[in-house]
Amino acid sequence: MGEDLPQPTDVSFGTVVNDMVHADKLDLLPAIHQRWKASGIPPTDQLGTAFALGFSMIGEVALGSQWVDTVLERYQTLDVITYNRLIRACAFMEQFDKAYTIFERRAWPTKQVNPRTFYTLLNACSLSDLSRIDLTRTRKVVFQLHQYWQRTEFPWNAYVATKFIQAFSVLNEPTRASELLEKTLELLMDTATVDQINTLLTAFGKLGNVGAAQLLYRFMCQTSRIQFNEKTYVALAQVCEHRRSTLDPTMLWQEYLKRTPSPSIDILNRFLICFQRRGEPWHMDTLLEALVQEKLTPNTVTYGIQISRCCNRGRLTQAYELLAEMKTRGVEPSLTIYNKLISVEAKAGNIAQTEVLLRRITEQGLSPSPFTYSAVMTGFQTVGRFADAYQVYKTVRSQGVPMDERLFNNGIAVCLQNGQLEEAMGLGDELVDRLGTMSSITFTMFLDQIQRPSQLDTLQAIRKWLDQSQVSRPDAMLYRKLILAYGRVDQLTQAFDVWDTLCRSNFIVENQLCSALLWAVIRTGAPLETLANTLQQIHQYNPRLVQTPLLNTLMQLFSDAKEPDRAYWVFEMLFSRFQCQPTLQTMALLKDVAYQFDRPDIAQAARLLAKLEYPTLAFSS
Repeated sequence: MGEDLPQPTDVSFGTVVNDMVHADKLDLLPAIHQRWKASGIPPTDQLGTAFALGFSMIGEVALGSQWVDTVLERYQTLDVITYNRLIRACAFMEQFDKAYTIFERRAWPTKQVNPRTFYTLLNACSLSDLSRIDLTRTRKVVFQLHQYWQRTEFPWNAYVATKFIQAFSVLNEPTRASELLEKTLELLMDTATVDQINTLLTAFGKLGNVGAAQLLYRFMCQTSRIQFNEKTYVALAQVCEHRRSTLDPTMLWQEYLKRTPSPSIDILNRFLICFQRRGEPWHMDTLLEALVQEKLTPNTVTYGIQISRCCNRGRLTQAYELLAEMKTRGVEPSLTIYNKLISVEAKAGNIAQTEVLLRRITEQGLSPSPFTYSAVMTGFQTVGRFADAYQVYKTVRSQGVPMDERLFNNGIAVCLQNGQLEEAMGLGDELVDRLGTMSSITFTMFLDQIQRPSQLDTLQAIRKWLDQSQVSRPDAMLYRKLILAYGRVDQLTQAFDVWDTLCRSNFIVENQLCSALLWAVIRTGAPLETLANTLQQIHQYNPRLVQTPLLNTLMQLFSDAKEPDRAYWVFEMLFSRFQCQPTLQTMALLKDVAYQFDRPDIAQAARLLAKLEYPTLAFSS
């Protein structure tokens, strides 16, 4: 090995290490590093940067990070190439925050940036794997990078444009992605490679930005410079999975066959998935016939599609026959296949079969995924075995299984079902901090736990999540539960705050939210004047909401609370001030209040009203 090492007197260490980095031949890097340490030669910025990049490329994160810090500390002024290489080293080590800090605090203020700087930073975002990044932080940085780019005089190039469009697509910003695509479309058509175009089509397909994908496809068809390849059709098939797509997958398949008479199993699988998600089984049958005609060997993906199709149709016997056929042909079932079967069995409450499939996963040397554990927990919950579901959750945490949104939500549900509110709150904090989102269902599960005034701090923490996160599918039930929770902790002002916020927004306020607010007023023991003012406030917002159904609801609430005077007051208020039209249910409620609490005055009023409104109604004394 000693003969392979260059003598330091022949050529500088920096040049040698740079050559190794450029050639991606880094086997001797640790030995070169040891030789340099023994030589006593001081590190230059070139040498330090080369070591930082080299060690980052071979996964030596500690040494790579140490060299990045050394260069930044020893040299306050660096050129754009050095900064770009340091940022690239941070990207290899997945140290995104450090990469952006180098750009924002050192490179940008000294104007040592170029288009490659932005390209390298966008690469460092790890946009291909969202489970590895802080989405909120990444979104903020991408937006800031775009603003910095607009402040430069750099012309757009295909590399940077593609990266920004991909970033906006992956971060679910379809409008920004589409606007930037339209702005740079001619440039992309003139200079982009087919791989760059495929990257954009894939990003658009994954996020459902169908309009941008179709625009890109139309322009691709108008130019002869870009030749479609198999990856192009794979990406287009993914676009066709969305219902809004006007692209015809059948036409695309025929177009692909004209270019490539002998299809591969991979492209056939992609179109099978497309037709399956579009709900077009007849086209799937055509492709499966083509599989036989072309004498293609089905692989794990092909079997997975067929097994999933059987499961969706309730044909579990056929699904297990396909699983057995895989074993016969020597094709190993994938984790996705096991997950699909576990999900179906778990939802049906077939715990024994779920556990058999789980054992097969481990016997095959596979590691259960977050989805696997979520499905198993769902199975135990379905049959009411909450303690077992909680044990699965504890296993997930003890083994360090990566938590996705589904697993977070299932874990929270399991903790709450086992009375572990504090643990569930900790999971909620982690979910919002890491993913920046929480589903309406999970929020309502937490809100249902708020039953007494001593839980005000817990409710305030839940409200903080609501303000900080992007709620998945917010609905009236969520806000109704929030208003009711504030009523249960005697915080009427906060309940009104929720109501006012909804009224000022574009949210459609319906009867159930009005009933929740009025219940909160009643629950906190507020005087009738407050109730009257609340009704007036609702009426001013939308007179349609103060109608007989609301009258009946309030009367029932006061009747349940054994307050006949207030029940009758509600009737008089809504009948006289708001001209609500009494119904037979109103009459029945008045009658029940009169007889339940022995109130002949209310009974008399009910009889008089019945004669006026319903003269044929029999109302016995």
